Amino acid sequence: MKPVDFRNETFASIQERLTDERLRVYEAMKSAGPVTTRKLAEYMGVAPEFIRPRVTELFQMEAVELVGAHGHEGVYRARLLGEWMLCAAGRKERETCGQQMHLF
Repeated sequence: MKPVDFRNETFASIQERLTDERLRVYEAMKSAGPVTTRKLAEYMGVAPEFIRPRVTELFQMEAVELVGAHGHEGVYRARLLGEWMLCAAGRKERETCGQQMHLF
């Protein structure tokens, strides 16, 4: 999927696409707290190559956010469900406003 595809989804459709792998990474990130993909891989006992694409997908779905950096790596935090829903609703509202602005 392209980032624009994630942008156009509703929160319900995003939740439906939480595959087992994404859900597993999301839940681990909630437990581990703010973490780099390398540290999350260690925490989960899997290779970083398994984690990085899932974190990217979750980031594009707005389920996780970049909260800092540790050296050359990003530090990510899982959003709680309510926070994630608000973020998705805010995105939809901004897009609607942007579309309306193009009409003038």
